[in-house]
Amino acid sequence: MEIKLDAGDMAKCFSAKANSTLNEKWVSELVSRVCDMFADDVREGFDIQPMWVAAYALHMFRRVERSTNVVVLACFVIAMKMLDDDAEENASEYTKQMSSLSTKDLVEAELYVFRQLNFNAHYSSSRVKETLCDAASKVGVTI
Repeated sequence: MEIKLDAGDMAKCFSAKANSTLNEKWVSELVSRVCDMFADDVREGFDIQPMWVAAYALHMFRRVERSTNVVVLACFVIAMKMLDDDAEENASEYTKQMSSLSTKDLVEAELYVFRQLNFNAHYSSSRVKETLCDAASKVGVTI
């Protein structure tokens, strides 16, 4: 399934979570940057759908208690590391996505996400799609 959402609509899906304190504009910009990271691969003909990274991150985000920007970033980092063999492993590379975020803070957020998920972050595409569809319907976004 191809996900035909723009970055703003995907950000709305993240904000659909109850008690969310997210900066939707920042989430939208993060989604755009992640998609841009894969632009060369897509142009070269690789069968990559960057929006699936965002959907996978959304699936994890919807399963943890905290709803902060740093937790969103941690979910994206985990999703990228799991779905892209060439993803950067060094957390300090990802801290550039948020001003004043330390490597320690990001690593702690990643650990928090893994603990909330009982260290199980492997999900089928059907479960990820189900989560995305649920979030989209809550904010009036059509997939």
